[in-house]
Amino acid sequence: MTKWFARVASAQEFSFLMNWALCCLVVVGCTKSDPRGNSAPAARPGPFFVVHLAVDHEVERWTAYVDEMTRKTWYLDPTAIITQDDITAVQESVDASGRRAILLSLNNAAAGRLSAATEQRVGDWIAMMVDGRVVYMPRLHSQLSSQIMIVDDGESRLDIGAFMARLKTFLRESGE
Repeated sequence: MTKWFARVASAQEFSFLMNWALCCLVVVGCTKSDPRGNSAPAARPGPFFVVHLAVDHEVERWTAYVDEMTRKTWYLDPTAIITQDDITAVQESVDASGRRAILLSLNNAAAGRLSAATEQRVGDWIAMMVDGRVVYMPRLHSQLSSQIMIVDDGESRLDIGAFMARLKTFLRESGE
């Protein structure tokens, strides 16, 4: 053991090995299995706002989500398209019908991901989640890119004013 350690005694090699070992521990500890044996991310603190693609039929490796109010099962792509880290600006707006809304502007990387993710998904839904709960799930009527509008349509389970204030606070604190 001492001969091996002496061989990697340089600080750079030791640092590389320690980082590699830490990455292995993190990767091994970050998955769990659901009752069907599918791997899913382990519960851990994460972003408070995420956007996922959603469908109303089962898709292999997508996460089942049961709506608390309707008891309908939705299937969410496990990879978030957007998180609050991708938002560059938040402003109050109104939609074409005059309903109160929030307009979220995205950074270039997120706009590219959103565009690619929604290009072939017109007719499906996007699930907007706050603190792990779906609060708004509009149907996609066209491909999206650099902005998302959240409309207070009476069906949203989101307090628009409180959410906008929370996002603005996050942007201020993160230095955006």
